[in-house]
Amino acid sequence: MKIIVLFFLLNSLVFGQQSTQKKIQNNATKLQELKSSIKALEKKLKEQENKEKSELEVLANYEKQVRLLQTVLSTLEQEKNNKETAIKQTQKNLAKSEKELEERKEIFAKRLNRIQKTKRLSELELLLTSENFPEALRRLKFLFLLSNEDQKNIEKINQIKVKIIENKKVFEQELEEKKNILKQKETEEQTLSEKKIKQKVVLEKVQSDKNFVQKNIDDKKNAAKELEKIIAELEKIRLAELENEKREVEEQKRLAKAQNKKYTEVKTERQKFFIAAGSFSKNQGKLSWPVQGKIVNDFGLHKDPKLLTTTENTGIDIGTEIGSSVKAVANGKVIMITYLRGYGNTIILDHNDGFYTVYSHVTNITVQNNSYVKSGEIIGKVENTKNSQKGILHFEVWKNKDKQNPKNWLIK
Repeated sequence: MKIIVLFFLLNSLVFGQQSTQKKIQNNATKLQELKSSIKALEKKLKEQENKEKSELEVLANYEKQVRLLQTVLSTLEQEKNNKETAIKQTQKNLAKSEKELEERKEIFAKRLNRIQKTKRLSELELLLTSENFPEALRRLKFLFLLSNEDQKNIEKINQIKVKIIENKKVFEQELEEKKNILKQKETEEQTLSEKKIKQKVVLEKVQSDKNFVQKNIDDKKNAAKELEKIIAELEKIRLAELENEKREVEEQKRLAKAQNKKYTEVKTERQKFFIAAGSFSKNQGKLSWPVQGKIVNDFGLHKDPKLLTTTENTGIDIGTEIGSSVKAVANGKVIMITYLRGYGNTIILDHNDGFYTVYSHVTNITVQNNSYVKSGEIIGKVENTKNSQKGILHFEVWKNKDKQNPKNWLIK
């Protein structure tokens, strides 16, 4: 029984290491792709400067570079976390091997001690003092097994010693790799800081430009349309999945009936999570705020005083400090992380029953697609938006394909 349990433990350790290693390899590929994109943009920026292109185009490319560098830093952070997980696993393996080695040594030492204390007869004496031939055969077999067991124990001790040396090498290598990741992260942070300074210089030049204001409005309009399409598509997928689940349950019931068996429903991970979370609709007027701050741009239609154009805000804009923690307003599943020009990095949470919340202008994102989050859990930080000196979080609530006024959902 112990051997079977040990086998499954070792198997799970190997699987865990493979899973962590796969994450590290995927991040390495992602980093390479991101760096290639940054180099391409760097080349484009130089070409634009040489050709004296409009400052709006230069600004747009700085925005792309800043966004990509932020993604690089986020990926490096994930890679660091994966490496730390791998290091912890190696430390566990090392400690386990060292413990096993000590146990084996102790068993072997006790056995040698017993032999010395009893001053056991030589193998030949044991055989010669046998009363009859069958007893002599039994003693011979016992001596053989004893000798064989000692040999196996010595071999196992040597194997464990080799394993410990290998684990120590892996541990040292992983520590070195972690140092390199931290060094690379420091370099990218410095690059990001420099890009933000250059971006700010260009931004200050164009902020008073009417074209810039118009472009900003157009970006937000396009982002709102794009977000509406995304929500509609997500709702379409959700309804299709519900229909599939319903069909599967009906089929399982039919098979159970045909086989004269009692049907027992097996809940999916999603179903279990949202059953425990409770209904989102019951939280109207009770949801905690995604950030601490005040509403600077309300839900609904707004007229621009400079351009005399009317735009619709499909959510609310909350003024807060740059770098403030953005929190999930309720339990939910991360259904999408994307970038929308005008809204920046955007996170969409699914709260079941057709309810979604949207968080835009987010940086340092700490969650991943398809992960589950609890109410109040930090999902990122408020980024520095190009048209404000302070941080602004754009927040939306959707029911199916309909926009909701977030103020009606947040606690007063």
